[in-house]
Amino acid sequence: QSSPPPTLAIASRLADQRTVEVRVTDNGPGLPDEVAAKLFSPFTSSKATGMGVGLSICKRIVEAHSGKIWSTPAEGQGTSFFFTLPSMRPSEHDHA
Repeated sequence: QSSPPPTLAIASRLADQRTVEVRVTDNGPGLPDEVAAKLFSPFTSSKATGMGVGLSICKRIVEAHSGKIWSTPAEGQGTSFFFTLPSMRPSEHDHA
């Protein structure tokens, strides 16, 4: 109860001409090293009641679309999650 209210910061940027990078950062306690090392593996969870399938499903979806997903400790406190996906050129929007 002494913890600050949870917050999420979401940002996106062009990583290069063909790739969009999305970052989601929370202000939680961060991840223990043993969890962070296998975070995107099935049945790995940092929550006592977690099933540990959400991030492994996210990984499969992102990779199926030629992207990558990873996490790093956030500056100060929390965790940053990143994923990349191929970007669409403006002319491709009409055909999507």
